Amino acid sequence: MKRVGMTLVEILVVAAILVLVLGPAWQIFRSGTKTSLQGMMQVETANEARRIMRQIHNDLKQSCFYLQPANQDVDFDLIMDQTKAAKTPPEYSFFTFPSVGAVADTVPSTGPTAPADRRASAITYRLEHGSLSGSPFYTLIREEHFQGALANSFPGGHISILSQRVNFFEIKPHRVFSSGRDQFFFWITLQLVDSYQAKGFVPTPLSKMSTRRQGVVIADFFDIVSPEFFSAIWNQPGMRRNWHTLLKTP
Repeated sequence: MKRVGMTLVEILVVAAILVLVLGPAWQIFRSGTKTSLQGMMQVETANEARRIMRQIHNDLKQSCFYLQPANQDVDFDLIMDQTKAAKTPPEYSFFTFPSVGAVADTVPSTGPTAPADRRASAITYRLEHGSLSGSPFYTLIREEHFQGALANSFPGGHISILSQRVNFFEIKPHRVFSSGRDQFFFWITLQLVDSYQAKGFVPTPLSKMSTRRQGVVIADFFDIVSPEFFSAIWNQPGMRRNWHTLLKTP
């Protein structure tokens, strides 16, 4: 009589062969999926960092301040509130010419014999910790408060969340000494972090940046910005202060 079916030993042998064959295949599939996911995460993190740096660059490029009397030197520290920058976590506050609205909203037409003061907006970049439940990262928030007609369009100002995965952020003033006129600029440092195991990630203090480690995606970005308003006055010390250098702020 012909036997039909398989013995237990044969089933175990087949199962062992399947494990030996499918085990490496599963590891390859898992490794490929993880690599692909990490690559997409790296691209997303880098794009987010670029958007943030572009926004900060534009704000600082158009930054301005109240001018001192003509017989006094212009101080670079006038641009940014250094007391807020010394806080933990730091805040960076300064005035800037708004990039939204019409030209008349920034430089209103007042006639040929009246001062045409320029209307600036107040910008603040600040960090908040623990904005996401269980997240070890900082949230970077940008606030802008307007003056004049724009204030009616944006009552209470405009607040936006730029990122919810910041590990390090700093805007630091620098001075380059030269034989002629010294040059000033802001050095921007931003570090965004993303991880497959965010809850297990231990962030470094805000005083230093994180190093790369397994399973963690880190994007480090740097930029240098020279404010045009300050540079124009600093590089031309004899320039007469005119109506267009007067400011109105929120």
